[in-house]
Amino acid sequence: MPSTIIGIDPGTLNTGYAVIVAKQRGWGVQDLGVIRLRASLAYEQRIVLLHDKIAEILAANRPQRAVLEKVFHGLNAASAIKLGELRGAVLVALHRANVEMGNITNITPAQAKQYITGNGRASKLQVSQAVSSLFNLRLTDAPADATDALALAATAVNSWFG
Repeated sequence: MPSTIIGIDPGTLNTGYAVIVAKQRGWGVQDLGVIRLRASLAYEQRIVLLHDKIAEILAANRPQRAVLEKVFHGLNAASAIKLGELRGAVLVALHRANVEMGNITNITPAQAKQYITGNGRASKLQVSQAVSSLFNLRLTDAPADATDALALAATAVNSWFG
């Protein structure tokens, strides 16, 4: 079983990430945070910067598997395209970090919410509270993008190793 998994919740300004590691009993959080991209930067610069920041996180944590938030159809076309471009930058970083493409999965926000809280329409607060409880951490002050990434990682663990 892989010992390190990264969850990534890409966004045009904020990208949440969570790295979890296998422990003797269950999983623990190794790294958690948000990559903040300045709106004043050209969009193309933000794509490159996101790639570079994700590459740094991957180099520091060396995950064997990854999970990304899947673009869902409720977005308008322009937003979906932008998220697709950001996901592409993340996928290139994962490839360059030797995460095999077969070890990358995509999970919708509703799937993660359903697994974590039992409600596919749960609020950001409910997700934060649920992952705090699941990982026995105080995450109430953590940014929602980070706790969403943690929910993605936990959901992936369940789907892979359930």
